[in-house]
Amino acid sequence: MKMKHSLGTVTVAALGLASLPALAQAQEGPVWDVYGQLNFGVLSVDDGEDTNTTFIDNDNSNSRVGLTMTQALQNGSELRLTFEAGLGLTGSSAINGDDDSLDFDYHRTELRKLDLTYRTPNAGIFSFGQGSTSTDGSAEADFSGTGVAAYVGISDIAGSQQLRFADGTLSTVTIGGTNGSFDGSRRFRVRYDTPVFNGFSASVSYGQEVLSFGR
Repeated sequence: MKMKHSLGTVTVAALGLASLPALAQAQEGPVWDVYGQLNFGVLSVDDGEDTNTTFIDNDNSNSRVGLTMTQALQNGSELRLTFEAGLGLTGSSAINGDDDSLDFDYHRTELRKLDLTYRTPNAGIFSFGQGSTSTDGSAEADFSGTGVAAYVGISDIAGSQQLRFADGTLSTVTIGGTNGSFDGSRRFRVRYDTPVFNGFSASVSYGQEVLSFGR
């Protein structure tokens, strides 16, 4: 859903842009976009002793809601504010034989993005806030096109499932503890992406985890 509101000409001061009046003057009112998705599934696990089947929120691409505000600036620049959060439903990565019910339990770690981005036509993209680091997704290339069902991040679909010993007893070892993708993640960070040159670009970021403490 897209909503457009004419708010007149404004001057944007965020991220020090007030010092660049030629770039910071808005062209017209901002454009607001509301989006989201529901992505449920049925997960069935047979570990050789027991079979558990349950209804889950698919952590390969979890259910979420988001809001963006995009403001066009002079010289083709653009300022965008993005908010995105999961719904707090029990995800496939959290399901195991002891906890196999779909519940609502919201934590601040459900926040995916709270990000301010300044996009320029020639100088690249500058980002600040909670969002993807430069390496987020870099180790998860999958050309099958089946990423919603399964992809290299096996922990997202079965991370809390426990492995069994040869005698049938459950161990404390989980699939998520033995299968890391070495991929980047979302953090509270600053990030810079270069313009695209002949089909290639580079990015650098620095940040830290600020949401997981105390959940």
